[in-house]
Amino acid sequence: MIAKSPLSDLSPEDRKRFYSITLGFMCVAASALIGRTVGDALFLETYSASDLAYMYPATALTVCLVSYGYARLASKVPLGRLVAALSGCLAAASLLLRVVLEVPWIPYSRVAVYVLGDLVVNLPMVLFWSFAAHCFAPGQAKRLFGLVGAGGTTACIVAGFFVRPFSDAFGSANLLLIIAGLMVAFATVISRTSRRDSIGRQLPDTGQNDGGIGSLGNLLGQRQIQAIVGLMLASTVALTLVDYQFKAGARINLQAQELAGFFGTFYGVTSAVALVIQFFLVHRILQKGGVFAGLIVMPVAILAASLATWFTQSFGWTVATKAVVQVFAFTVDIAALQMLYLGIARQSRSQARAVAEGIAKPLSTGLTGLALIAGATMSGLHELALLAALCALAWAVLTRVNHSTYIRSLADSLGNQNFDASQETLALHDSALETHLRESLQSANDEEVVYLLGILPSLDEVDWRDDYRLLLTREDPRVKVAALSYLQDYGDDEDAQAVLPLLDHPDPTVRAGAIDALQAIGTPEHVALIEKHLEDTAPETQAAAVAALINSEDLDHLLSAGAVLRTLLESDNAQERVAAAHALGRLNRGGLVRPLILLLQDDDTSALKAAIGACETQTDPKLIPAIVPLLANPRVAAIAGDALVKFGDPALNHLIPYLELADEEVAFGGAHGIPDVLSRIGSLDALPAIRKATKSPHPEMRANAMQAYAKMVLDHEILRDNKVDIQAALLEELRASRLNRSRARRLSSEPHCDIIASALAQVADSCRANAFHLLDVLTPSVRMTALLPSLLRPGDARNNGLEVLENVLRGDIRAEAVATIKDEDPPLKGDTQHILKEILQEGCADWVRVGALFALGRSAQTPHDLLQADLRHTHAIVRETALDAVHDVAPAKARQYAPHLVDDDAPIVRELAKGILEAAEQADPT
Repeated sequence: MIAKSPLSDLSPEDRKRFYSITLGFMCVAASALIGRTVGDALFLETYSASDLAYMYPATALTVCLVSYGYARLASKVPLGRLVAALSGCLAAASLLLRVVLEVPWIPYSRVAVYVLGDLVVNLPMVLFWSFAAHCFAPGQAKRLFGLVGAGGTTACIVAGFFVRPFSDAFGSANLLLIIAGLMVAFATVISRTSRRDSIGRQLPDTGQNDGGIGSLGNLLGQRQIQAIVGLMLASTVALTLVDYQFKAGARINLQAQELAGFFGTFYGVTSAVALVIQFFLVHRILQKGGVFAGLIVMPVAILAASLATWFTQSFGWTVATKAVVQVFAFTVDIAALQMLYLGIARQSRSQARAVAEGIAKPLSTGLTGLALIAGATMSGLHELALLAALCALAWAVLTRVNHSTYIRSLADSLGNQNFDASQETLALHDSALETHLRESLQSANDEEVVYLLGILPSLDEVDWRDDYRLLLTREDPRVKVAALSYLQDYGDDEDAQAVLPLLDHPDPTVRAGAIDALQAIGTPEHVALIEKHLEDTAPETQAAAVAALINSEDLDHLLSAGAVLRTLLESDNAQERVAAAHALGRLNRGGLVRPLILLLQDDDTSALKAAIGACETQTDPKLIPAIVPLLANPRVAAIAGDALVKFGDPALNHLIPYLELADEEVAFGGAHGIPDVLSRIGSLDALPAIRKATKSPHPEMRANAMQAYAKMVLDHEILRDNKVDIQAALLEELRASRLNRSRARRLSSEPHCDIIASALAQVADSCRANAFHLLDVLTPSVRMTALLPSLLRPGDARNNGLEVLENVLRGDIRAEAVATIKDEDPPLKGDTQHILKEILQEGCADWVRVGALFALGRSAQTPHDLLQADLRHTHAIVRETALDAVHDVAPAKARQYAPHLVDDDAPIVRELAKGILEAAEQADPT
């Protein structure tokens, strides 16, 4: 099979985004290399090697403080703006330090440059990957982030070889100007991408965290997390010692003016070697040797190089040891390290990474620096090499411990059927996991195999064809069908021989799967064997045969298959019409729109569902007008909505007009389902219509529109542009909830008002729910819709929830939200009849109107003209209730109106009108 480009299935927008973030990462990677170079060079030009030890705890403390500050800001500032602002700050700091370096009386400026260099290495990386994580779905990210990393490595190569000539020509200090330029370029790229693609413009929803994991103590109680933290501690000590030896050795062995050029060339060469390893060796190492091979390479190499340094006392071996770190740390080692987290429950992975990489790593760096301060002067660099070798040995031992724990955790998660790699953006290349899955497939029962088959696609670049061929021998038809589906997509003509026997399998779904697979991977001779199944006894098998023969584009086959398709379409048997829909959905080319439109008008629900399913694969815009009316059919409305989402923007011109007319007399019965469909399509062109629908008097439409509106604002990160409107709508919903709750309480004790009181209570609940959906948009730090159930329960949960509202919300919104939850009724004007009149005049839901008309009809003081308008209402029950109410309060007027309603479309209205006229004739025969 021909390898497919990772960019081949990207939309133009996604491709442009990929190029943008790759350029951004190139800026980040190049600035990191230059930052490390200029920081080391300028510091070591002035200070001795022993002074270097003080910098490790200083930089560790600085990075921790900055990371803490970043975490606090990340919950308050939109990500795109935060990335640009902090990158701008680093640029400004670089320019400021360049000026300060020229002022001789300012002390410790070169110490500041060293610290800045460490920040430039660490902070932009965090900023970049935080932003990049929002740019692509996990499946896309698995393919693309490797290319992004390669772009960064290429930038490091260029930057490394650029440093020496630049520093020779202009001086090492002027490298700070290059860092400033790169940071400005990075900020510009991120800002433009954020604005263009609406990424990182909304505050993060910190309420959607990994809740329910437990305390830090409970987290560290997990054996695998203990193993990872131990590995991080040992490796960081070893790496810090190697870094110290390298820089101190350079200070001792090189002239001050040579340092910048040396560091730049060193990092450029090692980046070039790392790029080769990244492209050609990382996947092979992980696939052949698994996680253990990936993890063991660097500690073993450091162990060997450090022992050589200790034995020879050569600066050359010190450089070789540091080169091992530069080459393997960000290629094989980082990929294998991230694999370890797959054995941890998905909801705990973020916290595990934070503990290991955000706490253990800087803590270990700082403590190692303090140890160097205390003991470096008492030992030579070659003796530190021996200590580094011992740490590397401990690192290697912990690698074996981690691998064993990883395998055991994977086995447990697979056995418990809770393995989840769905949110991992790292491509999975691990022979241990692959081997375990292959063994599990052989020993698992049929139920377990069905589960395991759902995991296999998450392992990239693994050929499972041999395993799937073996699965064809399983008795369970589900397993056979799944195996056939895989071979249909990934098999070749050699696999066709394994598929052929299943053409005659007793189960029709297996025969259909075999036909689909054979049509995809077989030869013309194989396709010819399918023709006999046009006469198969099972309609689903016939459908597969029809599609396969039409897809073959052979004229003879096409004619025979077309005849069978016509027979299935015209059959009185619903199952045969279902089969016809399945056949149409399998066609590689569209064009058969008319048969699908006919099936979309079928009276049988199963046929309708099958036809809608076919439309999802044959997304011809001509089908949209036939699908939209199905939103009014409760049996298929949900899947009709799913199908319309597949059509994307072309569906907007059909859906938006229905939504805009939802409150008119010609309203479409399925209009309440349209806001959800529009929000999932995601086009901002639909936003005005959705916003208008949030004002609908019909609670179901209003609620659906509110949820759709909130979703689109969050998805497109356009809160800033819509904040005023959302706040106004939120206050309106809260006030409507309080008003209707108060009316319901007042009317509940009045005679004949049970219906209206119940209806108003439901409206109040709906308005309150709408308000909390909007609060979710305005307060991303708290999931208000999740908080609402607690607020509605008496006791501590409600009190705690109210405390949250009072601390998170501000101004009128807080006052109204708290009053709504506390059931504080606003004052009502007038008597019962006045309230009922207000309800009718405001415009309200049909069942609210029915309740109000019913109650008014039982009052002799009600003027008949108040009821007259509803005799022409679009809803039959409203017309019938209005006529009955007029008859109660003004019988003579009812006799005048009744002749106009005896021909009404609704039987209940016609019967009431006739009854009124008959009663009048009996009372006055003249």
